[in-house]
Amino acid sequence: MLFGYIVFFSVGLMLIIFGILIAFFKKINLIHDYHVQNVKEEDKNNYLSLIGISLIIIGISIICMGILLIILINKKLAFIPLVGGLLIGIIIIIIAQKKYNGGIFS
Repeated sequence: MLFGYIVFFSVGLMLIIFGILIAFFKKINLIHDYHVQNVKEEDKNNYLSLIGISLIIIGISIICMGILLIILINKKLAFIPLVGGLLIGIIIIIIAQKKYNGGIFS
């Protein structure tokens, strides 16, 4: 089970680092080209901030789930922050894609 906790913390930390690089250091090359092809130059900062913050939220929710899996007796409760963080993060990504790129898959 220790391997599972290490995986949760590693994936969560990786998403947080990518989110910080995208949101605050504007590393657009970390996002696939077709996700930013229709984003106007003047909207790139806002777009990158939204995408980065959503990755940070998802990463934090994964780490919180890992911590709760360690400390809680009822393991089912540990999935609440994961589901909440994933929903919030995915909704922010969808909003950013629709607003700045013209559609989710365009």
